[in-house]
Amino acid sequence: MATNTPQFDRLIGGTQDLPPDFSVKRFTSARAQEIAALTQAIEDPQGTCLVFQKLPKHMRRRVMSRTSKRLPRRLREAHMHQDISYYNCIELNGPVDYLLGQLKMLTSKECGLTFEAKLYLDGTREGSVMLFHPNAFPYGAIGKVNFLWKPILHLKSESDMQECQTRTLWIWVHPAFYQEVLDVLISLFHFTEVNSSEDSALNKVIFPSDVIDMLSDDPSISDMKALEKTSSPAKKKRKLAENREKKKDVEETKLAPRNVPFVRTPKYTSSNDSVKMTLLKDTLNRFRLTGPLSHSVLLESLNIAETIDVQSRKYKTSSKIQEESSDMDIICLGSSDECSATTEGKAEEDTDWWKSYYGESKENKESWHYQGELWKNLKRAASPAQLPPCSVLALTIQDPRLLLPSKKTKAVPDSQALMEQHSKENFTSFSPLASVSPIWSSQIRDSATSSKLSTAELAEIRSHNLVPGFISEEFDSEIDDEASLNYSHRRLKVKSCVPILLIQRPGIQNPSEKRLGYGTGWDVVMPAGWAMPLWLAFVFRGARAGGLRESESQGFEADNEAFLAADSVSGIADAEAKQMQLRERYFRLPPNKRPNYIKLGIASPFICSWNVLVSDWMQSTFQNQKMEHTNTSSNVQFFILRDRKKLEYLKSAIDDLKKKVRNGNQKVPDTSKLVDFLPHSTAHCLVPITVHMHGKGNPADHAIICLPSDTDVDNIALNASYPGPIENPLTDEQAGDRKELHAAHKRLLKSLRRKRVKERLKQEDIEALKEESECERDKESGCIMAAKRKQSEHPPTKDIVDKHTETMRSLWLPCTRKMKDSCSRTVIGFVTKGDFSFTESRGVGQGYVVLAALLQMLARCERRLSMEKKLFPPWVLIRNPTNLQYRFGVINIRSI
Repeated sequence: MATNTPQFDRLIGGTQDLPPDFSVKRFTSARAQEIAALTQAIEDPQGTCLVFQKLPKHMRRRVMSRTSKRLPRRLREAHMHQDISYYNCIELNGPVDYLLGQLKMLTSKECGLTFEAKLYLDGTREGSVMLFHPNAFPYGAIGKVNFLWKPILHLKSESDMQECQTRTLWIWVHPAFYQEVLDVLISLFHFTEVNSSEDSALNKVIFPSDVIDMLSDDPSISDMKALEKTSSPAKKKRKLAENREKKKDVEETKLAPRNVPFVRTPKYTSSNDSVKMTLLKDTLNRFRLTGPLSHSVLLESLNIAETIDVQSRKYKTSSKIQEESSDMDIICLGSSDECSATTEGKAEEDTDWWKSYYGESKENKESWHYQGELWKNLKRAASPAQLPPCSVLALTIQDPRLLLPSKKTKAVPDSQALMEQHSKENFTSFSPLASVSPIWSSQIRDSATSSKLSTAELAEIRSHNLVPGFISEEFDSEIDDEASLNYSHRRLKVKSCVPILLIQRPGIQNPSEKRLGYGTGWDVVMPAGWAMPLWLAFVFRGARAGGLRESESQGFEADNEAFLAADSVSGIADAEAKQMQLRERYFRLPPNKRPNYIKLGIASPFICSWNVLVSDWMQSTFQNQKMEHTNTSSNVQFFILRDRKKLEYLKSAIDDLKKKVRNGNQKVPDTSKLVDFLPHSTAHCLVPITVHMHGKGNPADHAIICLPSDTDVDNIALNASYPGPIENPLTDEQAGDRKELHAAHKRLLKSLRRKRVKERLKQEDIEALKEESECERDKESGCIMAAKRKQSEHPPTKDIVDKHTETMRSLWLPCTRKMKDSCSRTVIGFVTKGDFSFTESRGVGQGYVVLAALLQMLARCERRLSMEKKLFPPWVLIRNPTNLQYRFGVINIRSI
C-alpha cells in the first residue's frame, strides 16, 4: 500500500499558495547569473593565492616552484616589469666634434661600436659602450653605459648645419660607478660647477618653504605622535580635521626632495664654456619590460594623445573663470638655455605645452603623425624582437590613469591584426621622425610634471561621472549648462599629456646560442612624477613586477655579462662586500656546522681571488721563460679580454675543436697562430667563458675551474658517464691550534672572573667601613656617578674577546697565499655565477679563466694527438667550494 507523502501546493493538500502564472525568462535569467557567479568563484577564487593553488589538486606539486616547465603554458610568466630608475642620466651638450674627440679617450673600437658610430649619431638607436679611464685600455675598466644622441632630421641649409654642430648626449650610468664616471668626465672636460642665482628664487615660488617643511611636519609622523598623547576621542577628531586643513599638495611634497624643476639640477661648464654637463638624476624615470608579451602590454596601456586636433576646439567659459585664470601667476619652468626671459606679473600664456610644441613647427607635426601611424602599425608585430634592434620610438600619450581597466587583465597580441599582416610590410628600419620627442626639452619635462593631476583630484572627477569610477566621457565637449561650468573647467584639467621614449631591446640575436629573441623587451623613459601612473597601467595589463634578483636571473639565462665587471673598481668593491656578508654568515654557524675549507682544499671560498690566481700564473709563465717575477699578488694588475676579434678567434678555435671531435677528425689543430694573435701578457688576461656541465651537477658561485689530468681525460673517454675524480681531504694543521687557543681563552676568562669577584667583595667591605656621618646627598651623588660610569664603560673583557675572535677566524680561514696549486688539480679560473639553467636544462656557470691556461689546454690537444691518443673536447673540471667531487664541463667563449 502506498504511503501518504506530504504535498506542497494547497490545491492538492499542501500548505503553500503558488502563483497562477510563471515567468520562465526571469527564472532562467536569475539561475544563469547564479551559475556564472559560481563558475567565476571556482575558476578565480577571491583572495590572495599562488598560481599553483588555482590548479587541480592532482597537479599541485612542490616541484612546480622550481621547475616552470611543469606549469601549464597559460600560467607561465611571459613578461616582467622592472623599475630601473636607479640608473642615473648625465646630459652633455656641446660641439659634436669636441665631444667625440674627448669621449674617444674613454672607449676603444676593439670592444665594439662607440659614441661616434654612424648607427647611433642620428639618434634613432640607443647604444652601449664599455668605459675605461682615459687612455688606459685594456686596463682601467669602469663599466658599461647606455647612451642616446638627441635626434636630428635631414639638413637642408648651412644654418641647419651650423645648428647641428651642437649636439646633446644622454649617458645612463649604473649607480655603482656613477661617481667614478662623473669624476672622469669632470677631469676630462675640465668642468666647474655652476651656481645658478635663479635657483633659490625660483624654488621659493615653485616649492615654498612650508611645502618643504611638510616633509618633517607630515601628519603621519609628527601629528600622529601628538595624537597618541591625546586621550579624548573628540580631541582626536578635532586634531585630524585641523591636519586636513593644513595639508598641502601631495604631488609637490613628493617632488620637493627631487631635482625638479630643471633649475635645481646640478650643472657644470667646461673651462672654455663650450661644453655643458647637467646631472639629470631624479628627473627621469626608466622602466624595463621583458618578455614577448611586453609589446602587447604597451599597446594596451599607451594611448596616443590627440595633441593637434585639440587646438581647433574652443570652450565656453564664464567671466568668473576668466577672472580666476587671469589672476594666476605664470612661471617659466624651463632652463636658462630654453627659457631665458622670465614672465613677471600676470600673463595669459596657454599652459598646454603640447599645443605650442606641435603647433609651431611643421617637422614636429610630421613627427606626431608618423609616430601615431607607426604605433598603429606595430599592432601587427607579435613581439618586440621583430623590430629594429635598439630602435627608439617617441610618443606623446594621454594620462594612463584615464584608461585603467576595472580589474587586472592580461594583455595578449591582437590575433586579427596579426592575420592582416601583409608580407610586404616589415619593420626593418624606422624614419628619423620616429625618435623626435619633446622630452629632450627641460621646459616641457617640467610642464608635464607640474600639469599632472593628483590622485585626489582624479578621484573627485571620477565621482561626478555618470558611471562612478570610470572616465569614459569626452573632456573636450562643450558645456551649455552654466551651473556645471565650474565642474567642467576642472574636468578639462584631465587633458594632460606626457612625452615618453620607447627603447627596444633585441635580446638574443644568435640562434646558435639560444632561442632567437630571448630576453627581448622595451625600456620606457618618462619625466619625473609619471612613474606610478605608468606602473599601475602596466600592472593592470598583466605585467609582473620584478627586482634585482629577477633581473640577475634573466641575465643569467640570456648569458649576459654581469653589471659590474670583475676588473673594475665597482666590481671589486661589490665582491668584497659580498665576501663580508658570506664570511659573517659562516661564523654565525656553530663550529660543527661549518664546512672546513682547509680540509676541502678551497683557499678562497667567498670571493674570486683573481689577483692571487693571476700572480701564480705570471710566476709560472716567467719560470717557464726563465725570467724573474717581482710582482706580488697585492699589486698585480689584470684585465678582461674584450677585443671582439680576438674573442671570435678563440671561439672559432674551440668550436673547430668540438667539430673535429664530433666528426672523428684526428687532424692536429694549429694553435701557433693563437699565440701570435693574442696579447703578449697572457697571464694578465682573463677570458670570459660559459661552462656547460656534462651530466649531473650544478656549479655554484665561487666554484673553481681546473684542468683535468691525462688520467681524468682517459677515464671520461672510456666511460661517458664517468662522474669525475674526487679530491682527497687535506690535513687541517690548524685544528690543534684552535683547540688549544679555545681552552686557554676559557681559562683566562675564568681567572679574570675570579679576580673581579674578589675586587667586588673587597670594595663592598671598604664601603661598609665608611663613616655614617657622611652627607646623604654626597652618597647619592657618588652612587649616581658610579652607576653612570659603569654604564658608559665597555665590559672589561671586550678587548680580550675581540682579539680572540679575530685570531680564531684567521685559523678557520687563513689568508689566501696561493691559488693555482691549492688542490690536486691546477686551478685556471672561477665561476662568478652558477646555477641550473631552465633554458639549457642543465647546470651552467659563467666565469673567467686565465688566457695562459686556456692556451695550455689547447696545446695539450696537440700533445695527445702526437702521442696517437684520441682527441677530446675542451674538458674542464668544476668543483664547488663545499664539495670534494669534481664534475666535467665543456667551456665556450662568451661574447661581451
